Amino acid sequence: MSTSDVKSKFEETKNAAQETSKAAVELARETASTIKDEAKALAEKTAKQVHDVASERADSARDSVADVGERLARSLQDHAADTRGVGAKALAGAAEGLTSASTALRSQSLDDLMVRAKEFAHRNPGAFAAGAAVAGFALARFLRSSSRALEAERRAEAQTERVYRDASRRMVDTMGQARHGNGYTGPRS
Repeated sequence: MSTSDVKSKFEETKNAAQETSKAAVELARETASTIKDEAKALAEKTAKQVHDVASERADSARDSVADVGERLARSLQDHAADTRGVGAKALAGAAEGLTSASTALRSQSLDDLMVRAKEFAHRNPGAFAAGAAVAGFALARFLRSSSRALEAERRAEAQTERVYRDASRRMVDTMGQARHGNGYTGPRS
């Protein structure tokens, strides 16, 4: 083989290597682009699923808060009925506000509510703080009355259980005396 043949073969090999290199780079770019697009689509799908789950839980939490607000409003109305004077008016006003807030809470999205709360807090910081204080006071009263009611219910259940247990013991004792002839003659017919 001559030198010119070797040079020619060398040039052919060099050109083939360059074309192969260009093809490999292009294939790598296409593969990277495909992987990027698939990863982006997967990330978007995952983000949507996370958003959907978060939205469902937020809606559930919103409904739970609205339910608590409505129960708290009823409790405040009950306490207002039992109270006289300015305290009754304050409790009734707080109950009315809670009822309105609960209704508004159910009818709006969580994002809308957050924006409105922030706007209100910026425009009326004093009213916002006062509302938070009243809500805290009302919640504390509600929780205290709920805990008292639960404690009274537990005591009543325990007392009922003691009465039944004592009555059943007396019945067993009485039946035992009748069987052994201890002077008990049984019920009269």
